[in-house]
Amino acid sequence: MEKIPGKHEKSPSSLAELASFIENYNDEFSLGRSIGRMILGAIPEETEHDLDDQKVEEKLTLDEMRENAKDILESTGLDLVPADASWFIAGGDENHQGRELRIDIKDGAKFVAYLQSLDATSKEEVRALEKIISSLTTQFQREYDLTSADDTRFLELMGSLSDVLEECDRLGTQNDGLSKAIEPFKKYLEVARAGYLREYRMAEKLLLHKPFEKGHFTLEWHTDASAESLESYWNTALDTLQKISLNERAVDLYNQAKKTIFDALENGEKEVGEWMEKDDKNLERHKEFMGVFAKIRARLQEF
Repeated sequence: MEKIPGKHEKSPSSLAELASFIENYNDEFSLGRSIGRMILGAIPEETEHDLDDQKVEEKLTLDEMRENAKDILESTGLDLVPADASWFIAGGDENHQGRELRIDIKDGAKFVAYLQSLDATSKEEVRALEKIISSLTTQFQREYDLTSADDTRFLELMGSLSDVLEECDRLGTQNDGLSKAIEPFKKYLEVARAGYLREYRMAEKLLLHKPFEKGHFTLEWHTDASAESLESYWNTALDTLQKISLNERAVDLYNQAKKTIFDALENGEKEVGEWMEKDDKNLERHKEFMGVFAKIRARLQEF
């Protein structure tokens, strides 16, 4: 690959500093520390007020970090973005949704040029790059809209992804962590070129892109759900299978997803059946579960 014009000088610790900014912010407003602030408030009636104060503090801290990181962001072509975390705290009339900082690629060509300026022996920078890529992966998986041509974040990422991965491969020769961090994006690029990235992401969210394995709530909804919720979860899986079937380029993915659903359904029937054979205190509930499985199996036969 030819070097991108405009290759620039960098501050030796700039990428590491950017990764540090993200870690510091996310640690400061993590679930544990947020709960700690509530506990230190001592008075239960002030919980809602404490959460409101934290929202203000999150915003002020983010603004300050963005200003401090302005030069780093400009030189790397990256952006700091706030996003919903995977946790929330119930309080008062509304929940407090956890927030965290993540990375977006604002200027793909500039980011590639920055990566070209790094040396694989610069361990601090390469370790920081591993964290940046991991953050970008989470942002892509949770926030990007693959159905919209107006999502400029997605377009910027995909437009530079091949070159980014090439540089990460070069830098990751001495860093197994970086090599592992880019694996999801290598798969996304592969299926994007094959024409079914959107369907792959649909399947991935429900673990339908790979063989069924026990140990996840997804596809094992019977372990902690009402009969109504169980039916809703399974219908969502079959709705996803239906959408995948509409893309003729996703035939292999469709076949895998269908088999995964079949295997997971069999596992659910087997486990609930075993529960019913024992001294089952929830016998009526589990009978309802078996009724749900029968409905889903009947619908699956339509595919």
